[in-house]
Amino acid sequence: MRFLADENVPAKLLAFLRSLGHDLRPVLKGTADPALAAQAQAESRVLLTYDTDFSNVDRYPASSHAGIILIRMNPVHIEKAKAVLEDLLTSIPESGLTGRRYLVFEETFMEVKENDAIPFGP
Repeated sequence: MRFLADENVPAKLLAFLRSLGHDLRPVLKGTADPALAAQAQAESRVLLTYDTDFSNVDRYPASSHAGIILIRMNPVHIEKAKAVLEDLLTSIPESGLTGRRYLVFEETFMEVKENDAIPFGP
């Protein structure tokens, strides 16, 4: 799978995803959210981020991205993040991520549809 990683994604998590064979490109520090989203879209990469701004479906509708995985756990819990991400990536084919938004929590993941209420603020 092809990912674009926001600057807030820990290096250990990036290394883990690479070890699973994923194509992962980190962005430059300070890249603004709209530029990050545009780059992910232009390169057909799933955006991997901890930034809740990407939960905003008005700013980032399904038609504007190749998929967003929003991690909602403390970066200290890297082993939990690895386990849940691995589960997500083995459960959902790459085509199942296109235009969809997934939240990753400490124990599980969930898809958030365009009209669903997001369980936290933007």
